[in-house]
Amino acid sequence: MKSLAVGLLVLALTPAGTAFAKHADDCPNVTIRGGCCDPPTRWADRWDPGEARRAITTEDGAVTLLIDDRQVALQLSDRAMHKIGRKLHDQADDADENPIGQALKDAVLTVVRSMLDHSVECRVRDLRSVDYRDGRLELVTTDGDRLFEKIEVDDRDVLENFSPSDARAFVSEFQRVKHRR
Repeated sequence: MKSLAVGLLVLALTPAGTAFAKHADDCPNVTIRGGCCDPPTRWADRWDPGEARRAITTEDGAVTLLIDDRQVALQLSDRAMHKIGRKLHDQADDADENPIGQALKDAVLTVVRSMLDHSVECRVRDLRSVDYRDGRLELVTTDGDRLFEKIEVDDRDVLENFSPSDARAFVSEFQRVKHRR
C-alpha cells in the first residue's frame, strides 16, 4: 500500500499529476485510510467480474466487490477503470511537455495505471462473517477485524454504497461458499 501512496504522491507533484487532476472531474476520487492491505488481505491481480460467483458494484459505479469459491476481492469497477484509462491515455498524448517532463509523466502514468489494475483480496477462510446491517456491508475476519472499513470513493463509504438487494445477495453467496468449506 505504501507504493500506492508514493505513486499517487508522485502523480500529484508532477506536471502530469496537475494536468490529470484538471481533467479528471468524472473519475472517482478514491481515499484509503489505514491499512487496506494488511493481513489477512493482500494486493492481487485484478479480477474478471464474469468469472466470479457473484460481483456487485456500488450504486455510483466506482467499485466492485467479488467472491469466488476461495476469495473475496474489492477493486475499481470496469466502468471506473475505463474512465481512468481514458484520462490517463489523454494525459499521455498531451504533447506540451519538454522531453524530461514527458519522460517523467510517462513513467508516473505507467506506475499509476499498473497500481490501479489490481484488487485487494481476502481468503474466504479468513472471514468469520459477511453481513448487511443498517444499510452497510460488514466483512469481519476470524480475528474480529473489519475489512475495507476505511475505503471511500468521492467521500462516500464504499460499504454503504451497494444497493440493499445486491448487498443481501452477496451475503447469501458468502454464506453458501463459507458453509461448503
